[in-house]
Amino acid sequence: MAGLNIFRNKKERNSFKLKPKCRVIAPLSQKGGATKSTSCVNIASVLCEMGYRVLVIDLDQQGHSTMGLGGDNLELEFTMANVLDYEKVVEDFDPIPIGKALVKTIFDSKAGGSLWLIGANITCEEFSAAHYNKPNKKLLLSEELNKIKDKFDFIIIDSPPGLDFWNWSAIFALDYIIVPLEPGHGEMRSYNDFMETLVQIKEVNPKLKHLGTFLTKSNPQTNIYKDFKQNFNTNTPGILFGSEIPTDTKIKESLGFGIPVPLYAPNSRSAKAYRALTEEVLRRCQLIEANG
Repeated sequence: MAGLNIFRNKKERNSFKLKPKCRVIAPLSQKGGATKSTSCVNIASVLCEMGYRVLVIDLDQQGHSTMGLGGDNLELEFTMANVLDYEKVVEDFDPIPIGKALVKTIFDSKAGGSLWLIGANITCEEFSAAHYNKPNKKLLLSEELNKIKDKFDFIIIDSPPGLDFWNWSAIFALDYIIVPLEPGHGEMRSYNDFMETLVQIKEVNPKLKHLGTFLTKSNPQTNIYKDFKQNFNTNTPGILFGSEIPTDTKIKESLGFGIPVPLYAPNSRSAKAYRALTEEVLRRCQLIEANG
């Protein structure tokens, strides 16, 4: 499927070109239902349209990112569990080169971008359970990604909620994180807990940068949204992205069809929001890297 031309001209597209290198990014949250998978799929789609070579790695055994990028229409044979299972913890597994696990999706762009996937299934959970208490195993993902970074401009990782084996594996491999947050008092408590954990995370991966936090399922008409946003900006100024992901049925529909929302409903509020959020992510990457 050819990508959509979401930029007005070549100059506008090129303004978001970063210095050549692979950047590893993940939306992280300790809470389920935080739109991590949705954000992986749709940010990856926009980056592809901008001309970047993008790989999505799905580490969540529920496989939401896998389904959102074509799912059953893709020839998915291997997961990251296959790649890392040197000890054959999962029955009938033989470790395979990471390049063999790469699957090209049907999504590309006129700007030269491509969108690839390493999918997930139940074997990811089996592998995680077997290796959770083995700290040295959590470096394997980072080592494997180093073998393919020359093929991609962005690697976007979708890991399960919480802090299981795959989350810690991703943390060792990441350059940047973004944090989705739904307005609400319960969600704020979970967010605060995660931000405290982030301090510990940076101790094991000092290069990791928190690009920012973005609101999801936002409804500016509600009082809880207004109070929440005001309090958040007062207490943690400069953290929130200006772009917010609204409540939009098109998001759920697009995931059901296995098509990113910028392609499924390009003029929808959510598609426009993900384009704007992706642009902000790139700007913040540019700023951090320019300042060393």
